[in-house]
Amino acid sequence: MFGGTWRHNYMESLQRNLSPEPDTFTLNDSLGNRYEVSGLNPGTTTQPGVNAKITTTGCCGYSIYYFTWDEGSGRKRTFKYAGGNTMRPYKITWADGYEISYSTNTYIDFIKDNRGQYAQYTWSNSVVSNSTRNVVSRIDIDTDYDEVAIDPEVRLYYTYAENTLEADRPLIIRVEREDVATGITETLYEYDYLERDGKTTSPPLLTAIRDGRLDANGLPFDYATFEYNYGGNFADVVTTPADELTGYSNYWTITQSGHFGGADQWTRNGDTYTNPLGMTYSFPQVSAGKLSQTSAITMDGNAQVAATSVTYGYTPNAGAPEGYVYERTDRNGADSL
Repeated sequence: MFGGTWRHNYMESLQRNLSPEPDTFTLNDSLGNRYEVSGLNPGTTTQPGVNAKITTTGCCGYSIYYFTWDEGSGRKRTFKYAGGNTMRPYKITWADGYEISYSTNTYIDFIKDNRGQYAQYTWSNSVVSNSTRNVVSRIDIDTDYDEVAIDPEVRLYYTYAENTLEADRPLIIRVEREDVATGITETLYEYDYLERDGKTTSPPLLTAIRDGRLDANGLPFDYATFEYNYGGNFADVVTTPADELTGYSNYWTITQSGHFGGADQWTRNGDTYTNPLGMTYSFPQVSAGKLSQTSAITMDGNAQVAATSVTYGYTPNAGAPEGYVYERTDRNGADSL
């Protein structure tokens, strides 16, 4: 959520770039990573340490219909041509024969596997009053799908709140699960977000997560909590998302997180973090390929534990792209890359 977007395992896309030749492709995966591939049948990745290729099926030229991303691990992701230069997810297969397929038009319609599980998505553009953004409002799940009609055993419901800073990003605040046979609905998750002067931050910042469990008094309690520090001048804070450099989000840094009232609580002070055992870690940053990257992970020692450090180098080899780790020195001083 700290990236401003909820992601899921099927939120992937493949973009084809026809110029300059040869064709290049960009895979945006479910974790927010981007991978570049050059050429076809097989196209190969340009990033070090990523061994993947692209093959095609269907007709040829500009009308190629299916693109399969083979990462060499036994998992293959196939994307279906959706017009223009965009390919939408179509199926994922594994070496043991397991397969997930899904129908996507503008949005995901359904997801199913070859073991009888089927999930039907319902979308809505009226979940909050200040936005017409389409979001998932319900998922019907059939665990014994007969390939004819869906007969769900479980339904998931999603509740949203208005985003007062960026209306087209409604805030998910609750997930509920219904047992269709009994009609009983229970809360799975609830989410609270930070506000300042009545405005949501951009991106939205979580302050608490509840997972449906109740305390001794029968009341829900915070499963996880997060605290933040504002480092700017409040007088300079804008209340619209137009200026990304001086908006709310660039001044907020997380200072504390923990579960169950702080049993595993971490605190942050600048680039240093202290864990529940009192051990302090540092993560200094360097600029590499126009990105801020971690140059080292160090742990301060104490009477029981010696200080340790792992360092990372980002100087590329001749002709290699910037922004990737090319050298790593482990705690024992050994170079492991």
